[in-house]
Amino acid sequence: MYGVVLMASCGFSSDLEIHPETLPVAIVGQPYRVDISASGKQAPIGDFYLSAGQLPVGLEFIFLDNRSGESTAAIEGVPLETGNFPIAVGARTYGTHCAGQTANNEYALEVIDK
Repeated sequence: MYGVVLMASCGFSSDLEIHPETLPVAIVGQPYRVDISASGKQAPIGDFYLSAGQLPVGLEFIFLDNRSGESTAAIEGVPLETGNFPIAVGARTYGTHCAGQTANNEYALEVIDK
């Protein structure tokens, strides 16, 4: 008797992508929050991180590990300065299946005066 074993392979997985594609405009003195997530992952997200650039004063980058395998991140706070802030957000997976997937998304965060 012969059997066939099918195994999922990382080679057949899609690329890890970070969302959203662009960030909404922030307004000085007003609360701001945007959630960051990933798709195309074959393993849980082990970390989201700011891989380049600096956020304006008043905003912070937070990794939200909800322990269900659907970790997200957020940029939140109240921006205190105007300008264009080029940043990059990175993500990486962990675990025993397809660990080590990585992604990076470059953003131009614009903060305006109302």
